[in-house]
Amino acid sequence: MTKAGSFLTCAHCIEWKEASPSGFQCNVTMAMRGGSFQCPGIAEKTRVHVSPKKYSVLLIKPILNLKATCEKMTQIMFETFNICAMYVASQAVLFLCASGHTTGIVMDSGDRVTHIVPIYEGYTLPHTNLCLDLAGRNLTHYFRKIPRRRSLVDFETQTHRSSMAPYHIRKYQERDRTWVLGLLSQGMAEHVPRTFRHLLKLPRTLALLLGGPLALFLVSGSWLLVLVASLTLLIAMRFLAQYPWSQFVANSLHTDMCDISKSYFSEAGSCFWVVECEGQVVGMVGALPAEKPTLRKEQLQMLHLNVALEHRRRGIAKALVRTVLQFAAHQGYREVVLTTSMLQHAALALYQRLGFQTTRQYFFSKSWAVIAVPEFQLTYWLPSAQGCWAPGQRGGL
Repeated sequence: MTKAGSFLTCAHCIEWKEASPSGFQCNVTMAMRGGSFQCPGIAEKTRVHVSPKKYSVLLIKPILNLKATCEKMTQIMFETFNICAMYVASQAVLFLCASGHTTGIVMDSGDRVTHIVPIYEGYTLPHTNLCLDLAGRNLTHYFRKIPRRRSLVDFETQTHRSSMAPYHIRKYQERDRTWVLGLLSQGMAEHVPRTFRHLLKLPRTLALLLGGPLALFLVSGSWLLVLVASLTLLIAMRFLAQYPWSQFVANSLHTDMCDISKSYFSEAGSCFWVVECEGQVVGMVGALPAEKPTLRKEQLQMLHLNVALEHRRRGIAKALVRTVLQFAAHQGYREVVLTTSMLQHAALALYQRLGFQTTRQYFFSKSWAVIAVPEFQLTYWLPSAQGCWAPGQRGGL
């Protein structure tokens, strides 16, 4: 073996040199990419150890290769290597000829790009060539994402494991109170803009916003007064959209969320869970028996399901709902009920996918009736009270 050397294959440049008395160092690099040499000096006759004047050269042109690149390569071959003859063949034509045909369509899918090339009697039709920015690497990334997007979770699932940070569903502790109240306030506040847009689309709101300022202009004749009145109406509408959600938070802080441990852990048949991720609480859900004495042994209420905005679309909400369903089955309840508003579209879709059915529609209070946002009561009927629930069990979503 020589001390050092190199050779050129159809796709790679391989160079080796003596790294130490006991071994050699080998470097493998791409010889050409996109019609251009990637290894400096590999095309030199002193490295390849052949005399180019004695041979004709066949060059393969990639699909949609630049004309300037072909001209540069031709110049190098004739002026630098002094070859006697050269032919530039289309990569797609050679592919088709290798299969024994001269007419057809070649689809070449590489690492990053896919080319579709129609060929007629051995000639390409450049104006019909198609290039798609979708190829092997994209398919690899797509298939890697499929397991992360799947949301198949069994009742034993308690921990999310993926390329993201892991999370764990556990029972509420007093040190979680600040996080839980923050999630409650944040979750309600994010519905205000959607409620405001809904309120502006109501016919009576449009009539008030258009008719009120117009009537004021006809009476006073002042555009400034009309502008002030319009801004005042919009501010009032914004306050009206925010008020029901603020009222809900205030009511919760004076009832079950005032003392979470007392409300959810003082008696059997109730519980409150949080989702912990890297030392932070990023989700929560509570479960209490029904308020009616006749239903306390049969019906479990699911309350305050919430997941932090930056941790959504990872199956956390679904895992929390199924944790409640498993708990209800273990405690012997026959059904699980919850209420959600018309504007919470994602929550409604989630509950319906999990098997909840709408059983009642009503207005929670007068403020909800004013903004025309009804509440939906959804019910999940448990098939039986069998199954065991392990609060500390871990699993994977």
